[in-house]
Amino acid sequence: MIALTYGSDVDWVKNLITAGEGEIKHRSQTIRIAEPALIPTDAGMAATPRVVRLILRMINVTEFLRVKKWR
Repeated sequence: MIALTYGSDVDWVKNLITAGEGEIKHRSQTIRIAEPALIPTDAGMAATPRVVRLILRMINVTEFLRVKKWR
């Protein structure tokens, strides 16, 4: 689950959805991801830990991207 703090109208989200797969870098690790899908706010919030939900609500995050890890 990726909280879209800048919304879904950014190039990397559009490109990932169009391609259907991609890579993200987290620290020194490259993670391949697939099947990106925008999901409703309630489902995104439910999939995040409570403390994270509180922060996301404080900064008005309402969009989430669900991805599957792909090797």
